[in-house]
Amino acid sequence: MEEDFFKVGYTTYVNKQPIAKKKWTSKLLGKLAEHKFLTTIFLIILVCMTMNLWLIFKFINILHI
Repeated sequence: MEEDFFKVGYTTYVNKQPIAKKKWTSKLLGKLAEHKFLTTIFLIILVCMTMNLWLIFKFINILHI
């Protein structure tokens, strides 16, 4: 008699959990963590530019008065 009569076997699809999609925030945080040095340099430049604009604005307000 043939052993593969019903051709029943084990499949991994039965017990497999659905793979959760990565959200865009997780992807962004992953990229930032991967490139820490460039992120730090970019944030320093951004803070310096913002501080410069704020100081110029305050100086203009002082001159205006």
